[in-house]
Amino acid sequence: MSFYKKLVGEKVYLSPLSNTADAARKLTKWFSDPLVSDTMGMSAALLTEKDHGKWITDEFGVSAEDKYFAIVLTSTDELLGYCELRNIAVSHRSATVAIMIGDAENRGKGYGTDALKLLLKYGFCSLGLHSVNLTVFDGNDGAARAYEKAGFKVCGRQRESVFVGGRFIDRIYMDILDREYFGI
Repeated sequence: MSFYKKLVGEKVYLSPLSNTADAARKLTKWFSDPLVSDTMGMSAALLTEKDHGKWITDEFGVSAEDKYFAIVLTSTDELLGYCELRNIAVSHRSATVAIMIGDAENRGKGYGTDALKLLLKYGFCSLGLHSVNLTVFDGNDGAARAYEKAGFKVCGRQRESVFVGGRFIDRIYMDILDREYFGI
C-alpha cells in the first residue's frame, strides 16, 4: 500500500484514504469484528470488500466536503485505521469527527490520540472550523478517555438510543470549540 504523509504526528501520520484491495480488505476485516462494529453502531452492517471500495471512492453518497484519512504508523507505514471529518458545515464552521483503530493490539498505545490531534489541527487551522463534535457509546471508556485527552468535553447524552449486544445503551455527545483547542 502506498501512503502519503499529509499530516505527521509523533507516532502516526494521516494520509488520504486510497481505494486499494489491501485497504478494502483491512476495513472489511475490522468492521467484521464485533469489538469494532459494536462501538461504532454498525453491529448489523455486513459490508464486503467491494462495499468498502465503493465507500472509499465516494460511491456510497459521501459528501465531497467530507475528509477521510488513513491512520498510518510512522515507523512501519502500517495501516492502523481511519479517521474522518464529516458533515462539514462551511457556513456554521462545524464538523463531526470519527476515528477507528482497527486491530486490538494497536489500541491503547496513543495512536488514536495522536491521530485525533492531527485531525483537530487540520480542522481548526486549515479548515477554520469553530466547533467539532462526536458521539461515543456509553461503556467505550478507552475512546472517551482519548477524546478527553484531546480536549473534548461531554455536552449531552441520549439515553438508551443505541441497541448493541442485546441491550440499549446511551449515546454520549462530546465537542470541542476552537477557543478551547487554541487555549484562548
